[in-house]
Amino acid sequence: MPVRRVVTPSGRGVRGYVPSRKMQCMIPYESTLERDAIHLFEYSRAVQAYEAQPCKLVIHQDGEPFRYTPDFRLVMVSENIIHVEVKPKSKLSDPLVSDRLTAIRKYHEHLDEDFLILTEDVIRKEPRLRNLQLMSYHDRVSASDPDLGAALDSLILLTPQTFYGAVAVVGDRKLVLRLLAAGLLYCDLDQEIQDSTTIYLHKEGDDDAAFFL
Repeated sequence: MPVRRVVTPSGRGVRGYVPSRKMQCMIPYESTLERDAIHLFEYSRAVQAYEAQPCKLVIHQDGEPFRYTPDFRLVMVSENIIHVEVKPKSKLSDPLVSDRLTAIRKYHEHLDEDFLILTEDVIRKEPRLRNLQLMSYHDRVSASDPDLGAALDSLILLTPQTFYGAVAVVGDRKLVLRLLAAGLLYCDLDQEIQDSTTIYLHKEGDDDAAFFL
């Protein structure tokens, strides 16, 4: 539950909610950059759980306190906790913003906690973002999907090695994309998904590095 109301009837900017299969709830965002960042957290197998606007912190800068709310809190498979600030790269050159972020980083370092600033350079890296958006489009919030289970059983039996081969086995391109979104199949998402893309069956204990680290 966000510590403040994220989506309000008024105010500037693009705001809304993204459905999350991983978290089984709607995740709020306050900008299109935050919305795109959610795709990273949703489909990174290194992220176990995440939430938006998780807490309010009181941080001191030059002896003066200010309140800070991280954009996201990530719980990694490694059990590390990371607070994330999503910020357009153009704003980082603003001395006021830069000084504020430095104070926030020092606060986390003092507590031996992880703090990460994500800009569009990482969040909107292509073709990864297009792949994640494609997977998200075909994803479903429901964790229970008998179609996926039957399709996975077929793939385990025949073990195709390419995206095209998987489509040939299950008979539906969209179904293969949903299997990728559910983490039941995986591939190199930093390369454009094509018929020739190599795919793998997800195995318990497999753990790719996070997209953003």
